[in-house]
Amino acid sequence: GQFSLSWTQSVIDPWQAPVDGFGSDLVLSFRQPLLKGGGVDVNRASQVFAMRQEHKNLLNLKETLMNIITQVIHTYRSFLLAQRGIEINRLSLERSRHLLEVNRILIEEGRLARVEIIQAEADLANQELSFRENENALDSTRLELLKLLDIDRHTLIEPIEPIQVEPVNLNVERLQQIVFENQPGYLQALLSHKNAQTKLLLAKNNKLWELDVQA
Repeated sequence: GQFSLSWTQSVIDPWQAPVDGFGSDLVLSFRQPLLKGGGVDVNRASQVFAMRQEHKNLLNLKETLMNIITQVIHTYRSFLLAQRGIEINRLSLERSRHLLEVNRILIEEGRLARVEIIQAEADLANQELSFRENENALDSTRLELLKLLDIDRHTLIEPIEPIQVEPVNLNVERLQQIVFENQPGYLQALLSHKNAQTKLLLAKNNKLWELDVQA
């Protein structure tokens, strides 16, 4: 409803009237829609929309933080994987070099055909190429991790703690409950559904006749 208070005071100019005087009127009016525009839900719709939009903004922020944390975890583990790959590739490279030296000695002693060294040299070249590729992959992963953490790109990272992977008991019902309570996309969909219901309420109310009580 709507309340309205009106106070009017008129003063009589003594030059235009034989006597001084004044008049005062005080009017209090009330208007209450009964059909169109009536109801608490209809009149609070704009406030409800604003509150839900603010909730959506918080969910967007939460989703952004979740995505950044997830990307950092994945990138860090990719960095560890690339680092382990470098170590494995370095051992393979040393083994190929050692094998090439052994083949050269055997060729000099006449115990191995000279053509056999071609395969050993090719294997060594492939190992060196793979080692350089792994180095590039490690550096790319390091730069990506530093970018996510907003740290200077020249910072060197040296993981010292191994990742402990523990077995997880996956309870489908519990996981679904966690998703329904915390997943921002699902919660935003619920808010959109509620907004659609409120808009439907406003549309139905707007089709009603105008019938007001005034006093």
